[in-house]
Amino acid sequence: MTSSHCRLPDCPVPEEAPCLEACSEAGRCLAGNLRLTNGDTYVGRPLGAVGETLRFLSLHPERGTVLVPFASVEATSLYEALVSCFSSGDASGHLHLAEICSSRGLVDLALRELNRAVDTDPLMKARADEVRATICEQAADRRLHEAREHMKQGRQAHARAALDDLLQKFPSCTCTSDARDLRLELNGGGAS
Repeated sequence: MTSSHCRLPDCPVPEEAPCLEACSEAGRCLAGNLRLTNGDTYVGRPLGAVGETLRFLSLHPERGTVLVPFASVEATSLYEALVSCFSSGDASGHLHLAEICSSRGLVDLALRELNRAVDTDPLMKARADEVRATICEQAADRRLHEAREHMKQGRQAHARAALDDLLQKFPSCTCTSDARDLRLELNGGGAS
C-alpha cells in the first residue's frame, strides 16, 4: 500500500515519508491532508467510513490505518475525504454524504450531494426530497438561532443579515414567520 516517495507534483507527503503505491499507476498523487479540529493534520488517504468514524491511512505522521471520529475532523476536510471514498455512481453514498454535511453545517454541500444522488438514481428523488426538507428546516432553525444571538449581543446588522439569508434561502420553512417578525422588530416595526 505504501512505497517510496512518489515525487509527483503537489504530493503533500514529506520527502522522508513513504507515499502510496497507487500514485504511480494513477499518474498523480492520491494522498491528501486530513485537518483535525485540534489543529493536527494527517497526510495520507481516506479508506472509508464506519458509522461516524473515518478510516484513514496516515502516512505522516506514520500511524498506519487510524479511526478518526467525524467530530474530530474539520467539516470541509471530512467532506473532501468522504467524497473520495465512494464512486460518483453511488446514489446512496451521495445521500449519506448529504446527511453528514448537514449535520456539520455544510448546507450548500449537502444540497449539492442530494442533487447528485437524484442525478445518479432518479428513484432516490422521494427520499432525497425528505432529506432536503429536513436539511432546510435545520439550516433555517440554525440561522434563526444565530440571528437571536446577534440581537442579544446588540449586533443588529449581523442579525439582519442572518434573517435576510434565512428568508431568501429558506422561504417555506416553518420558522420563517418568526424570522419575519424578528426582521420587523429590527426595522422598528415592533412585532410583539
